[in-house]
Amino acid sequence: MLERPALDDATLIGALRDRYGLPVERLAFVPLGNDSAAWTYQATASDGRAWFVKVRRDPRPAGILVPRFLRDHGLTEVVAATPTRDGRPWLDVGPWSVLVYPHLDAPRAMDVGMDQRGWSHLGAFTARLHATTLPPDLAALVPPEDFQPKANAMARRVAQHLEDSSHQASEDEIARRLRSAWTEHRASIERLVRRSEELGRRIRDGQGLTRPLRFVPCHADLHAANVLVGADGALSIVDWDEVVLAPPERDLMFVRGSAIAGAVSDEEATAFETGYGSTRAGEADPLLIAWYRIDWAVQDLADFARRAILDPELGTATRARALELFESNFEPGGEVETAIAADDRLQIR
Repeated sequence: MLERPALDDATLIGALRDRYGLPVERLAFVPLGNDSAAWTYQATASDGRAWFVKVRRDPRPAGILVPRFLRDHGLTEVVAATPTRDGRPWLDVGPWSVLVYPHLDAPRAMDVGMDQRGWSHLGAFTARLHATTLPPDLAALVPPEDFQPKANAMARRVAQHLEDSSHQASEDEIARRLRSAWTEHRASIERLVRRSEELGRRIRDGQGLTRPLRFVPCHADLHAANVLVGADGALSIVDWDEVVLAPPERDLMFVRGSAIAGAVSDEEATAFETGYGSTRAGEADPLLIAWYRIDWAVQDLADFARRAILDPELGTATRARALELFESNFEPGGEVETAIAADDRLQIR
């Protein structure tokens, strides 16, 4: 989010001091990520120590407790939230949930890239994640993949809104541009929505799968924007909000042929697969990869369009950024093109 939440800095600083025991003197709002229900800050002490603070409208227990379990059990690349002084995994401040993380002075792989060693390391980490067995009480908190389209209803709501000509007279430039882009790409959007539903049914019915489904812990957002690269090449994996029990393809969809948070080259994908185990990565089911890429594209398109034209609480900066992201998905080699390419390969298989 590009605008601050309705939570004043003094209240947040007081909570960080009282409940976390952090000598925070300053807060700096840091607009990061595409989550419309989360806001991020850097908290700083007078001696220069810093922490990363996330404020959410709703806590996601699995996304907080699973990374703590993983880190405590040897997956040191995982960045987990710091408990409060009395051991709570997060802090409630009015309607807000507050999480504190160590501040890492490391850029995103999306911004600085990763060499082949880094991609191999990421593959090895992903293999260890997928080999982890969560204890039953923790696994019960993690949502299982159901292969139901996640945003088709929102995509249809946007389409219905745009088809209603009564809105046009009051549209600003952002809404007009969104309307134009949606109209230009309507055929592709409708194809993605339709195929998300068709492929989801095939998977749920077990038709066309190359092998039985195996559910494992997945980060579910494991792209280059959520991988930090240290000066020594060490990797840190952030943003576990979407953790899910799903087939390995839920994470593998971000590698070979992906354009999410930057295009992944064949050389980078090969390095990842070497670390992951080339045989296992090479067995990725094309039906699952196609469905995940298609459904991801629909989620992005529907959510960016919603922010641009349907959410009255959002400011101009957030709406304009949503429009830019919506339009960028249709660039050559972008999310829409790679999702359709995965579908094309599936249909000629």
